[in-house]
Amino acid sequence: MCIDIASVGGAGCTPATIRSGRAPKCFVRNGLQFRIPSNELASQPQDPGDKTEHISPLACALSHLGGVQGTEGPEIELAHPLPEAAPMKQSNKAPVFLTSEKVKMVHEPNEGEGCIPVDMSKHKVFKEKFPDPEVKWDGGWYGDETSRIEYLKQHGKLWGFCRPEQCKRKTNVFFIPKKDGRLRKILACVNFNNCCEQPPKCRLPGTWNIQKIRFKNKRFFSAESDVSAYYSRLQAPDWMKYFLCLDEVRIGDVIEMDDDGVYTCPYTQETFGPNDRACPCWPRLPMGWNWSVFYAVEIAEELLEKAQEKMRKDKNTQTTSLNIPKRAPLESSDGPFQGTYIDNLFSLGVDPDVVNEVQRLMKEEFEARGLIMSENDLARVERQLLGILLKGEQNRLEPPEKFIREIAYVAGRKRIRVWEFDKIMGKCAWIFPLHRRFFSILQECYRLLTQVRRGLDSGKIKDTDIIHLSKEVRTEFRTVWALSGYLFADLTARNAECVFACDSSLEGYAVMDADLDPDREWIHDTGLVHTSFAARVLRSKRWRLRRQKWFRYELKMILNGEICAFRHAARMAAAENPGKEIIIYTDNSNVFHAIQKGRSRSKPLNILCRNVLFLEILYGVRIHARWIPSADMPADKYTRRATFPGNKYK
Repeated sequence: MCIDIASVGGAGCTPATIRSGRAPKCFVRNGLQFRIPSNELASQPQDPGDKTEHISPLACALSHLGGVQGTEGPEIELAHPLPEAAPMKQSNKAPVFLTSEKVKMVHEPNEGEGCIPVDMSKHKVFKEKFPDPEVKWDGGWYGDETSRIEYLKQHGKLWGFCRPEQCKRKTNVFFIPKKDGRLRKILACVNFNNCCEQPPKCRLPGTWNIQKIRFKNKRFFSAESDVSAYYSRLQAPDWMKYFLCLDEVRIGDVIEMDDDGVYTCPYTQETFGPNDRACPCWPRLPMGWNWSVFYAVEIAEELLEKAQEKMRKDKNTQTTSLNIPKRAPLESSDGPFQGTYIDNLFSLGVDPDVVNEVQRLMKEEFEARGLIMSENDLARVERQLLGILLKGEQNRLEPPEKFIREIAYVAGRKRIRVWEFDKIMGKCAWIFPLHRRFFSILQECYRLLTQVRRGLDSGKIKDTDIIHLSKEVRTEFRTVWALSGYLFADLTARNAECVFACDSSLEGYAVMDADLDPDREWIHDTGLVHTSFAARVLRSKRWRLRRQKWFRYELKMILNGEICAFRHAARMAAAENPGKEIIIYTDNSNVFHAIQKGRSRSKPLNILCRNVLFLEILYGVRIHARWIPSADMPADKYTRRATFPGNKYK
């Protein structure tokens, strides 16, 4: 089935195509120009049916961001050779039909290994009213009955057993292949989930937190460990196991009786004879329950805090946790750092011995609670962690080459399957926080994604259906591919020696700057938090007027003026502070949120984000927006008619 929904990707706007060198006149006037070396003639991903002459993909991409190839701008070339396209592979998530021969492949913890009790209140979890159970998810086993009996024979001591009348909800069971060839047991807790509220958001580290780190040294090290069968080592409260039952079995078929000819379940305290019927019930935290990740993360963070305390007492070293909200600032900028992504433990720092010690204490704390490590990789300068490359030698974070090859693959195709498009957009959402303004490139892609998600939710399209990619969508992917060498996070502290402020009225705009104390670093905060640093700078008398300009006609919308002011401030700051991180203060919340997020649904704001990305690539800078109230804005008074030189406002 071929679905033509990609045409909506270009509806409502006419973005510049990748082969166009045109840009609005204001961009040229504002100096968004660049030069490409004459020998830069790298090939592009194949665009079927495109018969135009090949030109530099970098020049095309920069034109897409609003730049103009000319003779005045700085010279720029590809950061590295562009990788060729590579087809995307669909993850094998199809469940395996279990037979008795495959039971030995199921990964479960050993019977005698420890289990951590999980403290949770059912009043916090449960809804006020339970819906009726769905028959489809009421105790099914994806496998034959022989495999079910064989599995319970081998792993029955991990399960509890209750009487059929005690069962409150049943769950289906299926098995998913793991990377190592073993099978992961999943409980399809649909009927139990329907009885539960939605869990709170988890504080999981990702690219958005790791890229906040700033090391003063030129390289860093990282270490990593992995907990074996983590969920199965977390003991659920007593009330919960009766909501996680399987279809009943004859207890004598799966459990050996004691000398008295009976079996007393250690989890339910029920006593059974060999011919009694019993429902197996899972007494541990199941993969498939919507609250499992929340409680697994809570326990991991608790153990992480204990490891931090031990590091502070035993080694007199303060570590910084990366398990913080996305928008929260780091407590320290130079580490060492440690974090947990559910069952994955990791640490980063400039001293390999300290990194190994941090990792060792985390491992000891987890294993002391019965959480056994399956992998333990000591400090090294390069590794792939959480889907990104940690390059300690260069002190930077990069996307894996596989991701760039897949981007090139999608960019060169007019037709693509739904799952391929959905997968590549998911990877972009994870990797683009390395340089958030890259989100602004995918404006048409997000429009198409909205259409695809609606089609999937309504059942009108399936994962295997084919969709058409419009020229605008392919243009955006080719732009990402061409600029992939600039998609990274530099963890070297390189702060500018001044900060900027910009403001606008309906009559004109102004840009100001102020020198900073070279011995003091500015704080990587959320941009909305008032810090003592910001207050001291904003209230100082160090501010200088750098640009003041009146508009030819009075504006109807203040947003257009604020965008213009921020663009000029960014251009000035980037040109004067190449290779530095720059703060620009604004009192417009729309501009602030667009820059911080990296993109906007508003076309003018998204164009601003693209212009900022152009400047960041051209001058090797990173621009950070900070919001302040209008009362604290030093440039505010210079945006009024009375302050213009000669009062030339018309």
